[in-house]
Amino acid sequence: MAEWYYTDQWGRQYGPVDDSGILELNDNRVINANTAVWRENMQRWEPFRTVAADLFESNEDGTPADLAVCAHSAMIQPRGEMIPYGDALIAVDAKKEFVQSLMETGRTMVTDATESGTRYRGFWWRFLGILLDETVKYALMAVLSIALFAVFFGVTTYFGVSTEDEALAGILLAGLIFIAYASGALYEILMVGKYQGTLGKMVIGAKIVQPDDSRVSYKRSLGRWLAKVPIFVEGVKILPYLMFVFFIGMVSSGLQSDNSAFIIASWFLAFTLPAILTIVLSSVFWMAAFDSEKRALHDRIASTRVVPK
Repeated sequence: MAEWYYTDQWGRQYGPVDDSGILELNDNRVINANTAVWRENMQRWEPFRTVAADLFESNEDGTPADLAVCAHSAMIQPRGEMIPYGDALIAVDAKKEFVQSLMETGRTMVTDATESGTRYRGFWWRFLGILLDETVKYALMAVLSIALFAVFFGVTTYFGVSTEDEALAGILLAGLIFIAYASGALYEILMVGKYQGTLGKMVIGAKIVQPDDSRVSYKRSLGRWLAKVPIFVEGVKILPYLMFVFFIGMVSSGLQSDNSAFIIASWFLAFTLPAILTIVLSSVFWMAAFDSEKRALHDRIASTRVVPK
């Protein structure tokens, strides 16, 4: 008999339970149609709705049981044992709660939940979200980098140290690279873990979830970011960051020579060219355009999805 494992809304794993145990969990609403489940010989975790037919008894003629999903509780039951409400079906055990919900909310239309109906944010929406996020991260990086420059030149001026010293230049570059990675990491990990999405995702009306639609933990959020580094997305961004540092250095040279046109051009190039180069180099995002669930590489590795709120 198969041993089943299942997750809760926070992605924590439980089990094992046998076939009758997993059905009992469904009846008690511990799991529902969208809960991620797994057993030996399954290639990956799947929503319970995709494997439930193998657990219910077949009809008298030997055909598989005709199952449906309760539009209120998301529990799975044979279609014939459920109560129709418009195009939707309601489990008998959920009838009282469903009626109470209708009275409290005043809803008249209830969506059929039998079909998965999972929608994913499309490629161009995600592309817009990425542009917004990159803008936020570059702005954050710019503020922190300017602060680092100010501290660097302030300290060197106070102690009378030459800023042309190669060791100091190396320290400054290392600090800028650290800021680039740290600011981007903290931005994504904290935002996804706490709000289920970055500012870019919020603007496009999307959230990041696990396959069973549960929240992404901080741990998984960290893993999702790590899936981008250092070889894939964030790794190639070192080139735009270095370009940014180069043009900021040109700004510094312009300040020393009082060349206003040179300063303005350097600031413009510092923000535009790295952003363009980032888009070109971040090609692993493009696979979302060809994936049925609109997953980029880091979504595949971290087992996450980007869905509408």
